[in-house]
Amino acid sequence: TNLLTGVAVCGCGGDGCGGGMTTATGKSGQYRYYACSRRATAATTECRGRRIPMEKLDDIVVKAVSKHVLQPDRLSTLLKTWLDR
Repeated sequence: TNLLTGVAVCGCGGDGCGGGMTTATGKSGQYRYYACSRRATAATTECRGRRIPMEKLDDIVVKAVSKHVLQPDRLSTLLKTWLDR
């Protein structure tokens, strides 16, 4: 599965071009990347963004979510709130 497709947006330069991130593969098909959909479909001058290795970015996001969201005290509070409904 592609964890961030449809969620992540391009952050090239300043505010970014706003293009959604889609998946791409290298020439060999062995490596998978997130790439700006605007850069992939339009002239490359519209976006200066670079492809990001999918495994690397997914790992960064999963670690951040685990660190900030999936903490035992936070999960306990979320579960209690959900059960009290």
